[in-house]
Amino acid sequence: MARTAYIIGSIGLIVVGVMHIFVHVTHLATPDLQSQFEALGTVDLGQGPPASIWGMWMGFSLLMGFFSAALGATSLAALYRHSDKNHVPTAVAIVNMCMLLAIAILSYFYLSSLLIAGGVVGATMFAIAAF
Repeated sequence: MARTAYIIGSIGLIVVGVMHIFVHVTHLATPDLQSQFEALGTVDLGQGPPASIWGMWMGFSLLMGFFSAALGATSLAALYRHSDKNHVPTAVAIVNMCMLLAIAILSYFYLSSLLIAGGVVGATMFAIAAF
């Protein structure tokens, strides 16, 4: 059961990452939204020229998708390289569980309820795997 939960959690991270990138590119990165972001101006980051809020949002959003997919892929790679085929890499499962709980908590304060649910479900899969 632990191995199955770990695989479900890892594949879930990959699917969420790929879907995030797809939706971002096909539905969110529109000229209308870009003009709304550009109307907000720029942000002085203290080094180099000011950054556009549009560019920062694009970068953060796309990186979120890429990092989620990469985390899922590396988690699967760790599982298949794990020497004991009857167990899962516990440290990876615990790190993933903590990261997903952090996503759920931050989503409560700053993002959406859908991310809260996803974070809790993902964290539960890795908790089952780890313990």
